[in-house]
Amino acid sequence: MRLVLAVVLGGVIAFAWQAFSWMVLPWHGAFMKPFENEAALTSFLEASAPEGGLYVHPMDENAPPGTPFVYAVIVPEGSTVTGSKLFTALLTQILGAALIAFIVAAVPFGFWYRVMLVVAIGLAAGVLGRMGDAIWWHFPLGYVLVEVADLVIAWFLAGLAIAKWVPAWGRTGS
Repeated sequence: MRLVLAVVLGGVIAFAWQAFSWMVLPWHGAFMKPFENEAALTSFLEASAPEGGLYVHPMDENAPPGTPFVYAVIVPEGSTVTGSKLFTALLTQILGAALIAFIVAAVPFGFWYRVMLVVAIGLAAGVLGRMGDAIWWHFPLGYVLVEVADLVIAWFLAGLAIAKWVPAWGRTGS
């Protein structure tokens, strides 16, 4: 029962932090820029990318020097935050908490060591999962670092619950 509580609490805490971080804090949006003429861009995208998907320009590796690079996800019908997206995001965080909880359960050390293990997992996920965006896709480094910091904070907070409630295998107390 403690394991289930740790997983659900950890997932909910990570989800709540990330919701707060995206909806309240300005740091994610600080790196996003609006296009100058959105009406013209919308017309261009409707004509050039009629179906949803991931688009890259130029696709030709031999494009002339100075050709603008674009990496974009196109959603023709637009995108809004829906209940199903929020629920899927919550389930994703709970799944992450479950994976992390099984690792933490194998560690027979004290509370703060286990919290820092969760933080290290969050940092590793951020570095390995997001730094490639800056390296290969030209995402601003500041944006990527914010994404990594966001994961570290989320999993520090979730780690407090996970370390508290996950019973360590081979230990009677936690």
